[in-house]
Amino acid sequence: MKIYSMVLAVFVLFGASLPFAHVPAAGQAKKARPPKPEELVGSPHQAVPSDPFSLGLNITSRPGCAVVVGGVGRGSPAEKGGVRQGDRLLEVNGAYVGTSFSEAGRLLRPSDKPDRVDLTLERSGQKYKTVMQRERVSVIQARQDKKLVNGVIVPLDTTESEVDRMIEFDGKRISSRVFPLHYPDNVDLYFGGFEVFILRDPEEAWVGGVEDGPASRAGVHWGDRIISVNGVVISGQQAAGLERLLSSPVPIRMRLRIQRNGEIRSIEFDLEKASDILKANGKQIVSGEVLPALLSAEDLLCFSQKK
Repeated sequence: MKIYSMVLAVFVLFGASLPFAHVPAAGQAKKARPPKPEELVGSPHQAVPSDPFSLGLNITSRPGCAVVVGGVGRGSPAEKGGVRQGDRLLEVNGAYVGTSFSEAGRLLRPSDKPDRVDLTLERSGQKYKTVMQRERVSVIQARQDKKLVNGVIVPLDTTESEVDRMIEFDGKRISSRVFPLHYPDNVDLYFGGFEVFILRDPEEAWVGGVEDGPASRAGVHWGDRIISVNGVVISGQQAAGLERLLSSPVPIRMRLRIQRNGEIRSIEFDLEKASDILKANGKQIVSGEVLPALLSAEDLLCFSQKK
């Protein structure tokens, strides 16, 4: 099974960008590990419309913890309805959610119709209700300067051949990863905002998951093959060496030489502090795990204990 084929359908459900945290580490089978709750909404084997109607939010949870809004798309029905990251989801169209992530996913699964959705949520201990109407995922993503191609949400300048490569990518090629959380362990470091896959057969280094940050704004894409960093050829570099090349204790300008679709390109950008990129993406790192930044203290404690 190709690495993304099992879970492609679920990535468009709430209009969230395609996550890559599920790629297996070196030595694992080609089939991806079971995705974490925040990566799924409903069964990955259910067919969804090619451009379904969505609310433009994503949810996250842990066993026994509340179902929480993990992110809200800019200009989405959810944002217009007043929903914010960190809100607890209590009911969908009058149906109780509780701590059941699977039930929340079933109730919020995208539709082939622009139907109305009534949500009951809780913020800072206060319940509130909101009503919103679904919109096409493509419309929601256009507001984020992204588009939907073959079920994958990507930057506007991404080609179909790049998307095909994402779908066909064989995770068994990964021998190690640089910034597997998409961030360095030391969030005081400056970096570009992306992880790197170190591959075998042949030996290459590819850009992996890309956050909203200096590299993405400069045009770096998932799957770009890195040739050099600030003039240093990266061939033969191990993860530790690449991490040093791709981060800095002080702000510097970085020049990447990459190959994309057979074309060599140079991309330059100023590194930013990892903690600032985390904040801009609405995230935090707690005990080695990336979580929504606006979790309540109670939910943060529950998530940390149940990871």
